[in-house]
Parts: sequence; structure tokens; C-alpha cells
Amino acid sequence: MIPTWFFFTLFSVFGLVAAELSQRVSMKKVEDISAEANNFIVWLIISSVGLITSLLTGQLDFSPINLNYLLYFAAIGVIYFWGGTLFYSSYKGLSAAVGMTLVTFSAIVSTTIGVLFLNEGFSISKIFGIGMIIFAIFLVNYNKEFKLNKFALLALGGAGLYGIAYSIDKALVLQLNPYTYLFLFALSIAVTSLIFRPKKIINDLTKKAKLGNYKVMLLAGLSFSIFNLFTFRAYSAGGHVGVIDAINNTSVFGILLIEYFFFNERKNILKKIIAAMIAVLALMMIVLV
Repeated sequence: MIPTWFFFTLFSVFGLVAAELSQRVSMKKVEDISAEANNFIVWLIISSVGLITSLLTGQLDFSPINLNYLLYFAAIGVIYFWGGTLFYSSYKGLSAAVGMTLVTFSAIVSTTIGVLFLNEGFSISKIFGIGMIIFAIFLVNYNKEFKLNKFALLALGGAGLYGIAYSIDKALVLQLNPYTYLFLFALSIAVTSLIFRPKKIINDLTKKAKLGNYKVMLLAGLSFSIFNLFTFRAYSAGGHVGVIDAINNTSVFGILLIEYFFFNERKNILKKIIAAMIAVLALMMIVLV
């Protein structure tokens, strides 16, 4: 019998595909606004969805929250803010499929942190997995010669910060109600965005953003809410964090298909597919073996 957590994970994959493509449209196809302004609205929507879901299900629960939790959320807010700013700024020059391949670099960072500081096991399969991710990054950036342009560097910088955040995030998500966690998790990032970039966010949202921007950001926020809610539900239903993360990363293939047929992103498509396959297989080697 197929476990419940697996079905939750499949729904989260669909949410992630829609969310990443929405972010890509927001960064490239609509009025040019900053990643900070875009991410502030998206995280605010996600937080609102978490709060509404908590209230509707009667599961809003702050009782486990203490000073340590607040410090955790503050750290997550700062790291995700800078990670998201770097990563989604890269969408101004990269396709979502390439970005999702590069973001697997986060697994190298989180695995290294796990081995060095969290007493996680070390194995040959992890070494091979890390090597394969490095090769996938090399392949997707190779065109007669290997060159990391500024957008690829932004994506890798964001991925590195995501890897640090995931290491903190995974310790928290299993200890709190998933709906309350989503509300506080997303709110901490939105508030941090406003603290670090108040003038840029307010200027972009009041003077640059058009109706089209808000429509796309709303879609991204709702899609990310679906992704996070079902991912957290999968954790709560007994799914292993690493396994769920590996399955979620298969979203890159859905993104590739949609970009190919609907966005006319057909340049180097075979290379993108091979690099994505290598990266996803590498993630599975790191977390499953």
C-alpha cells in the first residue's frame, strides 16, 4: 500500500513547479521589480495562507514557542531572505530549469553541515552524489568552455544559503504544528525582507509594480503555499525529510517540459535534461542510500 506521505509529496511537487515558473515569469516577463519586493509579497501571501489554514482547522498553536524558537525563526528569516534574494535575482538571466539544477548545490552544503556538526553518517554514496552534483553544475554551465556567469553565481550563492537554512529548518518543522510553522516561518522571512530593504520594497511596489506583477506574485505565493503545506504534511505523516526533498527536486522535469512547450526555452535542451537527471540522481544517492 502506498503511504499517505507519498501522495502529499506528489501534490507538493506540482505546487513547486507552478511556484518556480511563476517566479521566473515575475523576474523576466513582467515589469522589472527587485527580487526583494517580489519575495516580500510572496512570503506575505504564504504566511497569510498558513494563518488562515491554522484558524480554519483550529490548529493555531503557539504553546511550544519559546526564546530558542524565536531565535531559530530570526536566523531562518535572515538566511532565507538573502538566499531568496540571490537565487531569484538569477532568474533575470537563467531559465527556471537551470536554476533548479544549480540549487541542488544546497545539498552539498547541508550534507557537509550534517556530517561535520550534526553527527550524520558519512558514506561513499554521499561522496559520489556530491561529485555528481558538481558535474551537473559544470555541464549546465559548459558551452565550449566552462564559465559561471553572474546569474549562475547568484544562483549558487542562494543555494549555499538555502543549504544552511535547510539544516536549521528541518530541526524545527518536525517539532511544531505544520500550519502554525508555515505561518511563522513565512512571516519571519517577510518581516526580515522589510527590515533589510524597506525603501527598495516600498518603492518597487508603489512605483514600479503593475497589476501583472501582483497577479504573478499571487500565483507564486499560493503555489508555494501548496508546496510547503503538503511538504510539511508529508513530514508529519511519517515521510523522511531527505526522501521527500529528493522527490520534490524531480519538479525540475516538469519545469523543463513547460518551459520547452510554453516558453520556447529550447536552447541546449538535451544538456539541460541530462544535467537535471544527474543532479536528481545525485540527490537520491546522498539522501536515500
